[in-house]
Amino acid sequence: MTHWLTGKRYRWLRQGLGILLGLLLVVGAAMPIAATESPDSIILAQGNASPETLQTQAQQAYQIGQYEQARSLWEAAYDRFAEQGDRPNQIAVLNALSATHQQLGNWAEAEAAIAQSLSLLDGGDPVAGGLALRAQTLNAQGGLQLALGDPDAAYDTWQVAEQLYRQIADESGTLGSRINQIQALQALGLYRQAYLALDELQRQIEALPDSPLKVTGFKSLGNVLQATGDLQTAQTVLQDAIALAERIQNTGELSDIWLSLGNAYRGTQGFDAAITAYLAAADAANSPLAALAAHLSALPLLIQSEQWSVLQTQLTLVEPLVNTLTPSRQGIYAQVNLAASLQQLLALPPAVQAQLGRASAMSTPAAISQYLATAVRQSREITDQRAEGYALGQLGALYEQTQQLDDALGLTEQALTLSQVVNAGDIAYRWQWQKGRLLKAQAQAAQNDAEQTELTTKAISAYTAAFETLKQIRASLLAADPTIQFSFREAVEPVYRELVDLLAPADASTAQPKQATPDHDANLALARQVIEDLQLAELQNFFRSACLDIQAQQIDQVDPQAAIVYPVILPERLVVITSVPGQPLQHRSIAISEAELNRITDELHESLNPIFSNQTRLQRSQQVYDWLVTPSLETLRQNDVKTLVFVLDGTLRNIPMAALYDGQQYLIEQFNVALTPGLQLLAPQPLAETSRNVLLGALTESRQGFPALPGVLQEMEAIASQLPTQVYLNEAFTRGNLEAGIERSGSPIVHLATHGQFSSKLEDTFLLSWDQTLRIRDFQILVRDHLPQVTQPIELLVLSACQTAEGDNRAALGLAGLAVRSGARSTLASLWSVNDQSTAELISGFYTHFNKDAGTSKADALKQAQLDLLHSANYSHPFYWAPFILVGNWL
Repeated sequence: MTHWLTGKRYRWLRQGLGILLGLLLVVGAAMPIAATESPDSIILAQGNASPETLQTQAQQAYQIGQYEQARSLWEAAYDRFAEQGDRPNQIAVLNALSATHQQLGNWAEAEAAIAQSLSLLDGGDPVAGGLALRAQTLNAQGGLQLALGDPDAAYDTWQVAEQLYRQIADESGTLGSRINQIQALQALGLYRQAYLALDELQRQIEALPDSPLKVTGFKSLGNVLQATGDLQTAQTVLQDAIALAERIQNTGELSDIWLSLGNAYRGTQGFDAAITAYLAAADAANSPLAALAAHLSALPLLIQSEQWSVLQTQLTLVEPLVNTLTPSRQGIYAQVNLAASLQQLLALPPAVQAQLGRASAMSTPAAISQYLATAVRQSREITDQRAEGYALGQLGALYEQTQQLDDALGLTEQALTLSQVVNAGDIAYRWQWQKGRLLKAQAQAAQNDAEQTELTTKAISAYTAAFETLKQIRASLLAADPTIQFSFREAVEPVYRELVDLLAPADASTAQPKQATPDHDANLALARQVIEDLQLAELQNFFRSACLDIQAQQIDQVDPQAAIVYPVILPERLVVITSVPGQPLQHRSIAISEAELNRITDELHESLNPIFSNQTRLQRSQQVYDWLVTPSLETLRQNDVKTLVFVLDGTLRNIPMAALYDGQQYLIEQFNVALTPGLQLLAPQPLAETSRNVLLGALTESRQGFPALPGVLQEMEAIASQLPTQVYLNEAFTRGNLEAGIERSGSPIVHLATHGQFSSKLEDTFLLSWDQTLRIRDFQILVRDHLPQVTQPIELLVLSACQTAEGDNRAALGLAGLAVRSGARSTLASLWSVNDQSTAELISGFYTHFNKDAGTSKADALKQAQLDLLHSANYSHPFYWAPFILVGNWL
């Protein structure tokens, strides 16, 4: 019997966490033991063929991506088995047919096939091998449920499948079902359970004797770790799989494992290691298609890292491999992905292309179009609309690159129609975006205002369609996908920014246009929604997971005296949208390049250190104040706004808004200041008046190479003198004690006075405890998953000795990520490491003001504490008080 562990990794079309374990199981189980024909030459001889022969041919067609042929063969095999009254084989074929329908995007047909399989199992006399067949069917059903967005049902189904596999002592089936359950837990947001299950599964696999099963167990575990975002552990597990496979000479899976390892390295920006792994995958490949997939995975990284000599060698190896391809989805994808890489080369200066020697002939428009034309022709030969849409869209991209806009638009619309027919949202959004770009380019070349307006409206519609599609399928784009060669910064983020660019007019020199129109107001409302969703998408990409709690909030309902400021950085301008309760949205456009804006914010960030002159700091802080606040200042005052909440973008995240300066006062002297990753992630309730007790973990001694924090003792004493406090100091501040303390105490405030770092990289964001480094993944286990078990949620998380990573202009994303993933409603943290004594005074002041009056908001308490330092003799410089920021609920 062939099980899930013997197949290749596949990601569900509609669900980002899925690895196609169930489909591989049922397709493999439907294949007869004797399969002798080469997959490269499938003969569709259905007339007199036996059902076993049809099964073999269907399996081979499925393996090489000829899904329409596979569907036809499965259906013919089913009819023959039905004529013979062979229920076991009917069931196996139906399961495989469901898998094939899923590949084709036929979700209703896939569900019907599973339902029919279960009906055959339940009807009439018991079926031979019934337990195994039922387990396989349930595995397939769970996969389908997950793909259709019902992880709860999928988890229950896979639990039953695991029990059946245990009854028949099927180890590989049992492991597969357990891995499937972990994916469902992750999809449900049950991170603690998923983490513990993964940890237990890893120990179980490690305990197995050296065997092919252990190799495939490690490989599958590594793949699911990637899907859940734990790339570092995935790398370790996959390295173990390679070492074991080589030790026991089980070389059949080496290429797949090396390819997965390359993807894991790529996800952590380890490009050189990824390239090495991809080339090892090519060397270990047992088929031309597998070798080609590995080479193609390396090409974008070689281009990005400008390794031209290695790239030239790779291209000379790729060309003959492409010529060996027979029509199949995988082969078509390979040609399209090759074309995409060659289009990157086409955009390079001629001097660079000259370094590629003879290989440069592959990157001419004529050569690229030939690869794509072949891909289109082959997709039509095998009746694969998904592959055809993929190839036609990339051909449209080539025409766009060569400025043949009308032809590009026609090809793009054909590709979009095909992609939508098969519900391929992961491809459709790209062609919707491409259509928007083409229409925008046509609008810019329009001969008159009416034509320009019409084309711009159409462009907005196309971009909006891409935006809406992304909201539906964003989860499926979070894991690395070698067939799509997906990159968030290149393939997703621009959709949001370019749509905002169209929605917010560039000629808005004041906050409120002279005469707002309904279209203008609607466009600004959509622009605000797009900015909110971009924040969410960035966090999901940071976590490599779509499991964030989302609930839209109206600012008027949250706080009628708070205004939200949304700056978004575009290539040639800064757009600022301000939302004031009860007022129309206001916006301003500032003409400034992204590079110049980043230079100014970097100068401001640097000048906040006291060693630099006040002149530069005040000049730059006033400049940013004028961008973000001045245009709406009159409206803010007229509407009695007390709190400014910033949804920051790019390098602006690294600037403490409290330190902005209007020429006479700092912003913190005028307003309460808070940050949020977006109102969709906001829990708006204020802190309950009762039980303001604190759980405090602290390090005062040096640990793991970090210096001592003697001022933390004063901080602890100040907190304990004002609020009931449970303290874990130094040796007592361990992960285990912290976890147990959170479970037992139900403290609404958790204060961690310890070193930490926030980074734009998930793996470089951490907090320090006595016994180990706590990554975000660990922290979510300690906090978020315990919320239902305590009397009240964690209302406030305080991190009083942390800092953002140096040289990382997106580092504050790590702070936002930790704030969201921890589950705390509010997070008070520092953007940089501050003087120990001043930190103690500010934190003490914060608790004093917060505890003075039950009606005092967290934002107001922070403001008063910052003003105390601002007006002090020793700590008046913003370096000491400005880096402390409040993220999340400011009430």
